[in-house]
Amino acid sequence: MTSLLADHDRCYRAVLSRDRRFDGRIMLAVLSTGICRPSCPTAVRPKRANARFFATSGGLRNAGSGPAGAAARRRTRIARMGAW
Repeated sequence: MTSLLADHDRCYRAVLSRDRRFDGRIMLAVLSTGICRPSCPTAVRPKRANARFFATSGGLRNAGSGPAGAAARRRTRIARMGAW
């Protein structure tokens, strides 16, 4: 895992190509929008300068990242329903 995270180019290429094989192997924090998975279906891909990669969700939380896009909206809807 460490060697994969050390290869920022490889991680970023996985995000650009929406490679599902990297889901669960790396966690993506996008500085401008929040957390996303490498295969995120969003139309806009993150700028390279905004992409940070982590091995665990704990690393994401420690870096201060939160859910992005649809995940954030889903969490908000669930919280409003009182189910969160």
